[in-house]
Amino acid sequence: NDDERYVYDGQGQRCRLISTAQASGRTLINEVRYLPGLEIRTTADG
Repeated sequence: NDDERYVYDGQGQRCRLISTAQASGRTLINEVRYLPGLEIRTTADG
């Protein structure tokens, strides 16, 4: 199953997105961290 989760800070601003997807028996994990003026994206094969 695919899943998407958002994390918000104390002021209600989105600070993180974590999404997982199943593909060919593997779990792919994508993460985005939101900083002022910057998005940091990472991908992992779990």
